[in-house]
Amino acid sequence: MKISGLILTENEAPYYLKECIESALKVCDELIIVDSDGRDTPHIYKWFDGDERIKTVIRPFDNPTDYTGNRNYGRQFCKGDYIFNLDADEILGDQSYLIRRTLEENPGIEAWDLQGEHFIYHLGLVDNSVKEHTWLVRIHKNLDRISYPSNTMHGLPTGWKTQRRIPGTQIFHMGYIKHETKRIIEKYHKNMKYREMHTEEYLKDYKNAHLFGEYPVRPFNKALLPMELKELFKLEDEIYAEARTN
Repeated sequence: MKISGLILTENEAPYYLKECIESALKVCDELIIVDSDGRDTPHIYKWFDGDERIKTVIRPFDNPTDYTGNRNYGRQFCKGDYIFNLDADEILGDQSYLIRRTLEENPGIEAWDLQGEHFIYHLGLVDNSVKEHTWLVRIHKNLDRISYPSNTMHGLPTGWKTQRRIPGTQIFHMGYIKHETKRIIEKYHKNMKYREMHTEEYLKDYKNAHLFGEYPVRPFNKALLPMELKELFKLEDEIYAEARTN
């Protein structure tokens, strides 16, 4: 049994694309990466030079809100028995080995869901709007009758007949925090390299505190915000007035 990973990219190299690919290679026998503008391909070649499991192709998105066109395009290069669709800002959990085991034990199931976690603000918080987040039909059998609907961003594949969920492993979504966490790490490395006024211990504490939202803070009275910030962030007059009365 072989698993083909399918990843779409668009300038994701500055963030967590490398980690996404590394985690996917723990499960997938091959990776098909559809690069929408070609900017990520040179980085992939540099990171994984000579890895024959990785194939990159370049194809522009049909439009900014249509990802499924590229997913359907990438499917033609997938040679595995299953196709695993993973976003470029997602990283598989350490129990991802359970994916292959589950597929092998249930050959009659055509579509598989996975549990997911959305990091919110930092690595110390996850989205709790529902009890558990489920990523629907992330893995499906490589059959001609299973494909993605056209002109949708995150449309689900159709054509499968049986569906189940893979227990015990997760997909971690970095998309909501990728800009902030990357900035923290870059600043940490820069300060460590040109350390002048801060000790190494302080900088490590700074990094860890910001990554997990534990930096020492205190509440701030919104009424003290200058008018320029109110206008910049379009703060509602009601909230601003209420703050002034507290």
